[in-house]
Amino acid sequence: MNNRSKKNLLTALFSILFLALVSLAGICFDFYTFLNKPAGSTIEQRQVRIPQGSDLATISNILYNKGIITSAFKFKYYVLFMGLEGKLKAGEYHFTTYMSPRDVLERLLQGELTYKKITIPEGLTLKQVARLLSDRGLGTYDEIIQLLKNKQFIEKLGIEAPTLEGYLFPDTYFYSPRENYKDLIEAMVAQFKKHFDKIWKNKSPDNPLSRYEVLILASMVEKEAMVDEERPIIAGVFLNRLQKGMLLQCDPTVIYGLKNFNGNLTRKDLESKTPYNTYVIKGLPPGPICNPGLSSLKAAANPAKVKYLFFVSMNNGHHFFSQTIREHINAVRKYQMRKH
Repeated sequence: MNNRSKKNLLTALFSILFLALVSLAGICFDFYTFLNKPAGSTIEQRQVRIPQGSDLATISNILYNKGIITSAFKFKYYVLFMGLEGKLKAGEYHFTTYMSPRDVLERLLQGELTYKKITIPEGLTLKQVARLLSDRGLGTYDEIIQLLKNKQFIEKLGIEAPTLEGYLFPDTYFYSPRENYKDLIEAMVAQFKKHFDKIWKNKSPDNPLSRYEVLILASMVEKEAMVDEERPIIAGVFLNRLQKGMLLQCDPTVIYGLKNFNGNLTRKDLESKTPYNTYVIKGLPPGPICNPGLSSLKAAANPAKVKYLFFVSMNNGHHFFSQTIREHINAVRKYQMRKH
């Protein structure tokens, strides 16, 4: 073999070696990215059952099908590479889509934890949610309130609002002894964004309200309505009043603005000058007055097309709706005056 042939051979070998190294580097980077990147961009809780006797391939596929990891193949071969096959424990797990595959593997190696459940009912205010979390021993009331109003934390969650009032989605959440109030708050906001994004996409095209205004309206509907079928109607009444420049005269907004409400709404309360008193100020209040549920959010995004301008409680969970002030006064006399 002459020198020219040897030189060509060495060049070819170096080229092959270089390509192999580049390919290996690409594979390593791909695996590194996979191991450290969560499957989802939001925090969604998922309950996953790993049956007894499940092999590594089965476990990997279960995690992939539940949306906990983005590749069953990569997860399987990472576990094999680490020599951990056969050490993953069966059981009922509560993962989130924001866990990295490394975190998922660590959880499976440790085995199931004792999870606790907490339910956030519809219509609780920010302060009431803080008290509920505090009562569960997840943190002190003051530190939870402070976080719920922390500007940097709120911005980090992608929310443009002074507090997280309205964004704590009512649902049932699971948490482990390792988690605290911050983890649950992040999960609540993630659930809100997940549901509200879908609702906003299906919003009535002639609804003139902004995203934040829809949330405010939904919180008012949540506090006024008792039955789901009336929520769109109540939303429609408020929207009608807004468009006619009428005062909304929503009692729950007045109550929200009072510092010390004793349970009895008085004439003095209705005349109080707070930013939330819709008997005094025109338009929507400056922010949500509670954390509305799914039905109220849908109703505020898609109010019923009705001609009603008034409603009054019939004291049985339902409301009487009126188009004119005379009809409304008669309904008030019938359903409210007779209580006294």
